[in-house]
Amino acid sequence: MARTYYCDYCQRSFTDNAQNRKKHINGVQHKRMMKLHYDSFKDPETILVEESAKKPCRKFHQTGHCEFHPNCRFSHLNEERLNDLQRQIHEKRNQEEAKKKLIKETKRKVDCNELNIDQWLAKRTKVKGENEQTSVTEKNEETETAIVNKIKEKLKANWSLPPSLQAVISLPPSVIPPTLEDVLSSEEVQWG
Repeated sequence: MARTYYCDYCQRSFTDNAQNRKKHINGVQHKRMMKLHYDSFKDPETILVEESAKKPCRKFHQTGHCEFHPNCRFSHLNEERLNDLQRQIHEKRNQEEAKKKLIKETKRKVDCNELNIDQWLAKRTKVKGENEQTSVTEKNEETETAIVNKIKEKLKANWSLPPSLQAVISLPPSVIPPTLEDVLSSEEVQWG
């Protein structure tokens, strides 16, 4: 039984051999369907720039139909389609601005949280200093805050999210960087 080749662009199948496949791929219908497929993924800005650079198609504007529609070298852009493209471009820019604002807000919140952690640690060391008067505990607190500061610096340097992932709300647990509490509450494990 002969194998068949199915073309996703044209949505048709035929007997698969080199000659049939070459003939189909070089055919006008296949090229037209392939162009339509890839044109559907163009962003509105690109379509608007390409169409505005072309001269208007007289036949399309007079009769509303053109024989060469997908392959016509003239523009088939009417007033309604032009307004629709401009609206899509405006919406896309608004979404990008909203994403940038969200990223800035999350960065600001992260900075505020870091300040809150610093304040909490300072308050904690003051309370511990008032409760315990021995010099040994003071030294331990100093070393503890030094260790905490080193850990915080390492966390910032080694485990920070790239800017592209900071706007993503639902990250998988394996991608979320560890927090200071995670590191302090973890047990020391020796490997090997």
